[in-house]
Amino acid sequence: MEIKSNIYNIKTHFKSRNHLIREADDIRRAARSTFPMTSSTYIDEFYLTASPQSVHKNYARMLSDKYKKKIETVRDIVSDQKYYLPKSNEEKNAPYGVNLQYIKLTRLGNCKESAIAALAALCANGYNQSERVELYIKTQYINKKTGEIEYEGTDPLDHSFVVTTMNKKDLYKAKEKDLIIIDPWMGFTDSFSGAKARYKSIYDKESLKDINSYRNSMFRFQQAKNGNTSADLKDYQIKQTFVIKSTDWVTAIELKRAQCYFQHKYPSLIKMPQNTQANI
Repeated sequence: MEIKSNIYNIKTHFKSRNHLIREADDIRRAARSTFPMTSSTYIDEFYLTASPQSVHKNYARMLSDKYKKKIETVRDIVSDQKYYLPKSNEEKNAPYGVNLQYIKLTRLGNCKESAIAALAALCANGYNQSERVELYIKTQYINKKTGEIEYEGTDPLDHSFVVTTMNKKDLYKAKEKDLIIIDPWMGFTDSFSGAKARYKSIYDKESLKDINSYRNSMFRFQQAKNGNTSADLKDYQIKQTFVIKSTDWVTAIELKRAQCYFQHKYPSLIKMPQNTQANI
């Protein structure tokens, strides 16, 4: 999925009174400082867009391909236990322990690795009501006359980040207003509603054209299958909504058990030690 290059103009503003968002952003910055990494997708989006000279673009494309292959190789190694780096008993039971070892060793990663680093930082500070998620877009075709949803589909946007309640609510019982989004790759921390507004400005019609074309085709196919061969898109309101889905299913209990490990292994992640005795 290609993302508009205006992600580099994103600024985090904290004019709201939500101190939890400020604390969450401090943690995001601690994770970035502890786990600096080169991103192939950053090279794609920044250098290929910003550089006016083709020679620079060719070099950037070569670098992007090189780092992309390295990141994919590291992910394959991490997913295959026989190639794991040596680990202690603590690390064996710590979620993402091996991922973080390789991120620290290679300094390579895209949005997935950035999200894992931020989640580890939350865990180190005692905020275990958190998880790594992926971004999807749900498309609904609503009949303008009846108001009924006649077709809908959900598609991945190939983007990962972290959602947390900063332990104020159980993550799986929380409402949207209770959620805070930490998106290290795009460089912001915001409420869920604020994050969706940001994503709306980033994922424009051009970046969604393949998904929209596919969903239009599937809508027409379903209508034809139901006997409506003359379905006209003009008769439907097409509504698109950003949704998030769990990806790793690491529980709050598992994160709480790993808290001491992350604090000991990566002490620079700790920003608010007074909050480390958090409750599940």
